[in-house]
Amino acid sequence: MNQHFHLNHYHQLIADTQRQFFSVGLTLSHEFITRDVVRLHLPYADTTLSVDVLFDADHPEKGHEISLCALGLCSQKILISIMKTVMHDITKSPLFEGVLALYNAAREQQMLLAEQILSSKVGGASFISRLPGIEYLNAEDQSWIHIKVPLFSVSANHGPPNMAGGERRTLSYRCRFDQDHVVKTPNIYLSTVHQRSSMPLELPTWNNVSCTVDIYTEQIAQLVREQWKHRHDFYQSLEQHFHFPIDRSTTTQTFSSFLIEFAPSKKKTRLCYVTVQTLKPFPEHAPAVNIRQLWPEGENSEMDLVLPHSPRWSPEETAQRLHERVVEVLVRGF
Repeated sequence: MNQHFHLNHYHQLIADTQRQFFSVGLTLSHEFITRDVVRLHLPYADTTLSVDVLFDADHPEKGHEISLCALGLCSQKILISIMKTVMHDITKSPLFEGVLALYNAAREQQMLLAEQILSSKVGGASFISRLPGIEYLNAEDQSWIHIKVPLFSVSANHGPPNMAGGERRTLSYRCRFDQDHVVKTPNIYLSTVHQRSSMPLELPTWNNVSCTVDIYTEQIAQLVREQWKHRHDFYQSLEQHFHFPIDRSTTTQTFSSFLIEFAPSKKKTRLCYVTVQTLKPFPEHAPAVNIRQLWPEGENSEMDLVLPHSPRWSPEETAQRLHERVVEVLVRGF
């Protein structure tokens, strides 16, 4: 009975640790490797940092130890060097504090190494940054450096929440090296948290003369804020026209659906389900609209609308024109 109590305590401890990491913007997952080992996984620079929690399943009251077992493709030598820097801090520490200490030690070690490598490369200074939450990951043969930056500032000035689906929006850079030079244009991409929470955005070209990680990251954060504001105002205006919203992506403002009852006469009623999506950058591209007739049932009960569109229209004007087009289709019939 006592052993069962302690095992339940460990399950609860891992659940509590997951909640603590979630509160600081990191999603912790876990898997049981053996009855005595739980492996914890944290996202790190678009790969994974893994920590083993070791305890005695027969005597869990004895406590646990933790060990860094993976950081991307880093060698065992790198992992051991990171462990040595925090050995005294993680001994007998609570699980959350111990794992967080390993994460911070790995981040600091990789950042200092990246700064050393980039300082020795022509053009490398553009990629040295101390932005909050930045993560570096270095190839051991020094052929590339990977950089991941959380977009904390997107939520400023009435912008979108900086978290979606439990994960932060991030911007990633992959810098490649050609001998003593940085290859001029890095690979850059904006994170997509999951299919329904990814806001399409056309990334501007990296300027090899004036761009730095700090400058470019703030530029992207500003674009995300502007895109989100356009979308928010558009979908807000749609609700004022359609009146009966069914679903809406409030985090990224990428879709909304409405129920419409159209009754041209007392004897004839049409019930339709309208879905509006902004699958491409908005307002540069027109929204996608689908109308599905729920009642009366019959053939030709669904259609996709082709809308005239101008990026110069305000979100409110775009919503008004879309509503007028939907009403026109309902009056005319499918």
